[in-house]
Amino acid sequence: MNAVPAAPADKSLKTRMRLLAGSLLLRGGAYARAFDNLILALIVISVISVGLESIPGLPAWAARALRVEEIIVVSVFSFEYLLRFVTAERKLAFVFSFYGLVD
Repeated sequence: MNAVPAAPADKSLKTRMRLLAGSLLLRGGAYARAFDNLILALIVISVISVGLESIPGLPAWAARALRVEEIIVVSVFSFEYLLRFVTAERKLAFVFSFYGLVD
């Protein structure tokens, strides 16, 4: 019987964030490609929703749905930024870098 060893319980939050960031953000990460595709899809969805919100006479249900979509998209983008910030070696340099400002 092959059991997967449990992760040590004493890992700090910073260590866990680095592991998560490595699997989501680094090219060799286990889920990096999927996370990149998710971010790209959310960018497209966000651009489309901005266009849809400008339609006059938009039904109330559609306006609510677009508002919920916007909250979800901003939450995922904020999570990505937080991961990049927490794992950055030089935090202030990251914040004012090209990618930090674009994010």
